[in-house]
Amino acid sequence: MPLKPFTYPLPETRFLHAGTSVYKFKIKYGSSINVEDVENKESIVKELEEAVRVIIANLHDLQPFATRNLIIFPYKSKWESVSKLRFKHGDAFLSPFPYICTMYVESNSFQQNFCLVLKYFIKAHFLDVDPFLDSIVQHIEFPLSLLSGSNSAGY
Repeated sequence: MPLKPFTYPLPETRFLHAGTSVYKFKIKYGSSINVEDVENKESIVKELEEAVRVIIANLHDLQPFATRNLIIFPYKSKWESVSKLRFKHGDAFLSPFPYICTMYVESNSFQQNFCLVLKYFIKAHFLDVDPFLDSIVQHIEFPLSLLSGSNSAGY
C-alpha cells in the first residue's frame, strides 16, 4: 500500500506500519532545501518514500545516504512513551519499534558544494606543507556520492 504523500518541504511526524511493526518517523529539512523547487516535488516525494524503506531495512546500521535530489541523514532516538501505546491493524496487534526514526534531509547540491569547499580548504592550507596531498586532493569525493551513483570528481 503506497504512503500518503509527504508534506515536503514542511517537517512532519508519521506513524508507519510495516509487517507487524509500527514505526514513528520524524522528517526534518535542512536550510539547503529550496522551498520554491516545485517542479521536482513529485520525484522528491518518491525519493522520501524510498528513503523510509531504506531506513526500515537498515535499522541495525543507519548511515547517511544520497538519492538523486536529496541527502538523508537517519538517526534513532529512544521512544520514551512507547510502552504506553497499543497499535492494532484489523484483529492483529502490532509491535511498536522502540526508537523514533528521524530523517534529516538536505538538498543533494549540498554534497557537491561540500566537496568543493573541502578541496579548496585542503589546497589553501595544506598543499604548501605536504605536496603529497596534491595527488590525494584530486580524488576527494564526499562518501555519499558513492552511494548515489554520481561521480563528483573532476571539479
